[in-house]
Amino acid sequence: MTTQAKKKATKPAPAVRTGSLAVTVHDEDGHPRLKMRVQISSKSKVLGEFLTDADGDVVFPGLIIGQTYFVRVNGDEAFEEIEIDRVRDTLEIEYDGELASVPKDDEDADSEGDSEEEDEEDLDTPRDELDELD
Repeated sequence: MTTQAKKKATKPAPAVRTGSLAVTVHDEDGHPRLKMRVQISSKSKVLGEFLTDADGDVVFPGLIIGQTYFVRVNGDEAFEEIEIDRVRDTLEIEYDGELASVPKDDEDADSEGDSEEEDEEDLDTPRDELDELD
């Protein structure tokens, strides 16, 4: 094998460029929607889910630039389709539906003093699949 052939064989694959998607959820009057459950998915699986903050915002990091993603609010059938085409992309969604309901175990429902913060932490952890796209 020649030196030139070796160089071609060991050439590393090009780096995958990633970016983030900042989603803002607001009502028809433009007021931010707090605690809306925003979900992002590829064509075949859910990649992450977060609750909006007081400004109606969530950010999904580590998305591959050039890929198409689907964004839903509170599990609605309707969704927004977006192709990430820059390092920091944005999407605004008008949503007048109900607040997200955080499911509780029977034990949690019976005990007093449990904080909603604990339930929100579960939703604020992106799924491992976020880095392993189709």
